[in-house]
Amino acid sequence: MTRRYGRAPRGERVREATPPGHWSTLTLQGAMSEDGLLATMIVKSPTDGDVLGACLGQVLCPQLPAQKLFEPFASSLLRPVS
Repeated sequence: MTRRYGRAPRGERVREATPPGHWSTLTLQGAMSEDGLLATMIVKSPTDGDVLGACLGQVLCPQLPAQKLFEPFASSLLRPVS
């Protein structure tokens, strides 16, 4: 990441080098319990309702023991946008 602000003598520009490259977003999702991390998943995109639903249904729920209670903190993401 590059700096957003910098100092330079009056009337001169701040020169800052930035590395070239193609930027992408990686999202790490997972669940924590008293036993440690459960069901971690890395997605090469920002998280939306579809990605979160897939993570819950295909990765997290199959790994939860039957006696564990689970309530998603981001339940508003699971509701469809109208």
